Amino acid sequence: MLLEAHAAGRVCAAVARGSDLFGPWTGASLLGRQVFARAIAGRAVQLPGNPELAHTVTYVDDFARVLITLGERDEALGRVWHVPSAEPLSPRRFAELVFESLGAAPRIAVPGRARLVLHGLVDPAARALRTTAKCFERPFVLDHGRYRAAFGGACTPHPEAIRATLEWWRANPEAARMRA
Repeated sequence: MLLEAHAAGRVCAAVARGSDLFGPWTGASLLGRQVFARAIAGRAVQLPGNPELAHTVTYVDDFARVLITLGERDEALGRVWHVPSAEPLSPRRFAELVFESLGAAPRIAVPGRARLVLHGLVDPAARALRTTAKCFERPFVLDHGRYRAAFGGACTPHPEAIRATLEWWRANPEAARMRA
């Protein structure tokens, strides 16, 4: 609908698409609730679906930089752009990097569908996890080649983005109580 309004001349628009967001101020995101909050609390992180498949995750600061670029560049208008993100990792490897940054041994749980359904009856966060689990049952890799060819732009490496995210979580412990 937005791109149709753009084509009709009613608005000027470009669309940015990323994958699962993480970073400062993303406490209510899937990665915020199920990985960062739980790892910092010393609990097992919960990874839905198949934790061994490649999955793109998007650092929120990279997403913000792309939004600025799209807003400043006329050639971005009327198109959908995938946000450059660091290399896809399995959810398990991403969680391991979080634990490594914390200096802790990885604690990883993979709840089955039945558990997600039952837990989702009483917990809104578990209900949200159940609805997104299908996105983790096959590889999910975004191709940001068109964006990079048009505008360049580097993305933040996972270790650096994870460190910055953990610093934010430590400075904002109330974020662990956020719910989507």
